[in-house]
Amino acid sequence: MLNSIGSINGDSRSILLAASRRSDLPVTVPIRLAIQLAQKGPCLLIDLDRKRDAVAKVFDIDSAKIDPNLKLLPVQTDFENLSVWPARYFDLLRQMNLRPLLETAHKKYHTILLYAPTLTTLPDRRQVAVCSKQAFVFNGKKTKESVLYLLLRTAQCKILYEA
Repeated sequence: MLNSIGSINGDSRSILLAASRRSDLPVTVPIRLAIQLAQKGPCLLIDLDRKRDAVAKVFDIDSAKIDPNLKLLPVQTDFENLSVWPARYFDLLRQMNLRPLLETAHKKYHTILLYAPTLTTLPDRRQVAVCSKQAFVFNGKKTKESVLYLLLRTAQCKILYEA
């Protein structure tokens, strides 16, 4: 998977980690990948799993205690060069507007990972796919005709890696 990252377009590398079911893409995959990428430069891991906010839990970030009146910024982890955007932030903002978030993040981070283990059920799934442009797909069904592949093709999101 890390070898695929070298072929990503653009100055800032933005990668969607997508699946239709959580069981196809456990939180350990983006966590491990983000830690490895942070060794090469600043990395931001954005959690789009709003039901679990699993990334925040792994890094022991209590996103329930975040003051919604403050400006929401990525949270630095104990790993050098690795910050996370907890899924709860999208609830506090009352919307998932990825475009301005990614535009700002591209100025600071070398790599941006978007963790979407249930992409096909997200209300903002098309926006996520369009904003990402590049994806690693985790599809337990192993069929290119699934809803996940159709969504990515329609959004012209290039698939760089499949598992």
